[in-house]
Amino acid sequence: MKWALAIFVLVTGACSDPAGTQYLPIGSRCGTSAQCGTSPYVCNASSIYPNGYCEKACKTDGDCPADALCNPTVQACRRKCKVATDCRADEGYGCFVVTGQNAVCEPSPSVDGGS
Repeated sequence: MKWALAIFVLVTGACSDPAGTQYLPIGSRCGTSAQCGTSPYVCNASSIYPNGYCEKACKTDGDCPADALCNPTVQACRRKCKVATDCRADEGYGCFVVTGQNAVCEPSPSVDGGS
């Protein structure tokens, strides 16, 4: 019986991804955090983020994946961009400068989440 329990624990423990596993790129649409990855990757599904936004908490750019920068205003990783079409422009996202020459995808100010 002990062996069966030990094997069950090993098998079920090996089936889950470790913390910090990213499934979708920062800025991807999402409905649940599980779509974005394991903690600390989450889906920001608040009304100002149309169709959700995969993100990760940060303090510096080094906390973010290579295709993202830390937006110090919201302390979350945001997708890098050069022009609005790099973002989900058809869903209401634009490309905004956050520091120096660095720009990230954020909801356009006119996006109200449908209210």
